[in-house]
Amino acid sequence: MITATQMTLGELIDELSKFKPDAWVMFAFGRLRPGYVDSYRGYYNELAIEPDGTDRHRKVGDLVVELKVCIGRKFTGYKGGEYVMGRDTPLWAAKNDQAFQACIVGVTDDNGDALIETASAVLCER
Repeated sequence: MITATQMTLGELIDELSKFKPDAWVMFAFGRLRPGYVDSYRGYYNELAIEPDGTDRHRKVGDLVVELKVCIGRKFTGYKGGEYVMGRDTPLWAAKNDQAFQACIVGVTDDNGDALIETASAVLCER
């Protein structure tokens, strides 16, 4: 079985920062744009980026700014509690109310645009 290493908040920031700020960013699956960032329902002390099914586009620079603000910030877990996120916080692709098992594992270049790659949690290593 092929496995992939789950990315952390700091790793995603570093990878996205290699792209031009005005490049588009999207998830590789379905070409969905990354929506807001919040505590992951599966593990409240981890973060999830919500796939947004709208046709709105998102620029790399905007997402990098939002991700940087998450460092040192307190998030409230789905059922309560406060959790401080850092550069080493693991990342997921999931809607706020779901413990969807897809971890973020990389970023690839698609003609200058950034594609966020995911994998099933079964295949993810930390």
